[in-house]
Amino acid sequence: NKARLEQQSRELAAERRARRAAEGQLGAAMSSLREVAQVREDPRGVVITLDGAVLFPAGKVELLPIAKQRLARVAQVLREQGDDKSIIIEGHTDSRGSSRKNMAVSERRAQAVRDHLVRLGVSPGRIEAVGRGSGFPIANNRTPDGRANNRRVEIIVKEGPADQG
Repeated sequence: NKARLEQQSRELAAERRARRAAEGQLGAAMSSLREVAQVREDPRGVVITLDGAVLFPAGKVELLPIAKQRLARVAQVLREQGDDKSIIIEGHTDSRGSSRKNMAVSERRAQAVRDHLVRLGVSPGRIEAVGRGSGFPIANNRTPDGRANNRRVEIIVKEGPADQG
């Protein structure tokens, strides 16, 4: 019994070391992302925010070359996460234009980011793309800087499978 207890204790210690090493690797990967995006923890999971001005030309949904470079870095980290984490890509717009147009643009931009990440090797079953339109501003839409901050894509990485639907 004592030998079995000692064996379990050694196995538990080994698991803790492995988990700390994995968390360290994740922390290093997320730190490297901070060079190309804002990264923060929030109740939804780890949120990677990419500035819309760097991703898309004004009013367009085609990715800019710089966006593809930044998304390559994001894709690398997402591939390293493993398939047990799901990814939600949210497109956001400023308040200019109609709600319908903003929703359509935000959906198409989120889908463009999703498609590019899949091309870069991120498992498509892990990723859901959704448009949020102008409904979730992070800055005042009355100023050019505020509108620029609201035009963004957020990539949320969370535990568990992607939501279906």
